[in-house]
Amino acid sequence: MEHIELLMTLEESENFTLLYDYEQKYSTRIKPILFQNLPIECDQADYVVGIATSILFGLLQVWIQHGEKEDAVKLTNTLKQSVKIFNQTIN
Repeated sequence: MEHIELLMTLEESENFTLLYDYEQKYSTRIKPILFQNLPIECDQADYVVGIATSILFGLLQVWIQHGEKEDAVKLTNTLKQSVKIFNQTIN
């Protein structure tokens, strides 16, 4: 995977939050791209981007901690299954 060394360095130095800070700084640029074809209110978009960012960063942290064993397809399937489980627990 590209940029794995950077991700591992951020994780090992406990600076993974830098990615989250970057997302927060540039979320106004991200939202129009993500939601260009969806009728979503600005406040709701903030929540969606914030939640998605946390999920993705958490996924990457666990993936690194587990030794980067999964390829992109397996990681995507793990993400999808985890979101389904999360959805079941809150409903």
